[in-house]
Amino acid sequence: MFPDLQHNDLIVVRRVDFYTLQVGDVITFNSTTSINGRVQDIVITHQIIDYTFHPITNEKAFITSGTNQNVPQDARLLTKHGVENTNSFIGIVSFTSRALGNIIAYLASPFGITMIVINVGAVFLFFVFFVEKKVIQIKTQ
Repeated sequence: MFPDLQHNDLIVVRRVDFYTLQVGDVITFNSTTSINGRVQDIVITHQIIDYTFHPITNEKAFITSGTNQNVPQDARLLTKHGVENTNSFIGIVSFTSRALGNIIAYLASPFGITMIVINVGAVFLFFVFFVEKKVIQIKTQ
């Protein structure tokens, strides 16, 4: 069982056969959803809370719910290939890291990118002004 997943958590997803999934597994899947009145494709990570059979196709389906306890949950019905291209299975979550996710989110932020550029520039200038002069001085002696 994985801890309560939060925004920016890094997750590693491993492909497995859809029919080997069990209640309690934390999975990731593509979904089409309406956000602010616009239909968008998103990737969702939920926990399987039950299984059933799809009312139209009669194929095995899983009922999922979000893993974040602080967010109102939205249950989804997940089938192997999705119905009308919605809720299609990607894989099972095999690893999570909140610390690595926060580091990556920081580095990808405008402030983080600015800090990377400044630090790379400072290292470059250090080599240009200090290290290169020592090499030249050694050659001239």
